[in-house]
Amino acid sequence: MNRKVRIGADIGGTFTDVVLEVEGQQYAVKVLTQQDVPEAGVLAGIREVLNLSGHTPNDVSLVIHG
Repeated sequence: MNRKVRIGADIGGTFTDVVLEVEGQQYAVKVLTQQDVPEAGVLAGIREVLNLSGHTPNDVSLVIHG
């Protein structure tokens, strides 16, 4: 796919939110934050949102962490 896929992630105290945006369409997931390894929630959320949207890591052009 040649579309620009962007992902945003925000680690919260309880949940980590991950949003994928492509051509004005958004997909969002919410996963539990693991306090001892917060990056695990980001990675799990990215896997889930990519699966939900039908995209692969190679389609992603930008990742923003808030």
